[in-house]
Amino acid sequence: MSKSENLRFSAVPYRLAEQTYSETAETFHASVSAIRVWVQKYQQTGDLSDNPLNRGFKKIAPTNCGPM
Repeated sequence: MSKSENLRFSAVPYRLAEQTYSETAETFHASVSAIRVWVQKYQQTGDLSDNPLNRGFKKIAPTNCGPM
């Protein structure tokens, strides 16, 4: 488990225990918007794990390149 996952798994229960978003953000040194996103994700999916990376190759077509 990464450090960011540990932070999320600690901050969300803290927020759900009737703390305000600003108190939670200050306690865990995170932004209020990040806390909101984490809480919403937890309430919708029940999970706070990182999403898998979707890395792939992208083809560069000659029509997408600027003038040479």
